[in-house]
Amino acid sequence: MIKVISLVFFVSFNLIGDDYILNLTGKRVYNNEHNYTKKDNYRIFEIEGAFTDNLGNYGNWSTIVNAEIENNMLKYHAFSLKYSYQDGSIVFAKGNRTNEELEQGIGKAKYISAPKKLSSLIGTVCNYGVNFLKETAFVIFKCNITIEAKKSLTSISKK
Repeated sequence: MIKVISLVFFVSFNLIGDDYILNLTGKRVYNNEHNYTKKDNYRIFEIEGAFTDNLGNYGNWSTIVNAEIENNMLKYHAFSLKYSYQDGSIVFAKGNRTNEELEQGIGKAKYISAPKKLSSLIGTVCNYGVNFLKETAFVIFKCNITIEAKKSLTSISKK
């Protein structure tokens, strides 16, 4: 029985260990829009803030977003995301929302660029959720990363 419990714990721990979780908080620092009607517009905005992850890393992030709204519903949404880790490493991801709500949402992002030491992240797809309180964004990313990517992320210096 103890062997079974140990095996279940070991397998569960290893599965959980491959999840990469990022918590981001930021403020809208730029916002511009073309208002076609009261319910239809095209927006471009930028959000800047700080992040932490479940591996002990931290840093700053920024995103540039473009969105098209029709009848007060999100028709199109895409973004470019830049992470600046505590050691100066810069990683980029691109993504989009998969729902139509304006003040909260879910979506996917994919890592597209990283320095050599973090290149194992490239191609990783993450799910995310976002909520807004006025101009403040609260975002959680969950990514299933490879063992190699986890080793790379845990080796970032903790200055």
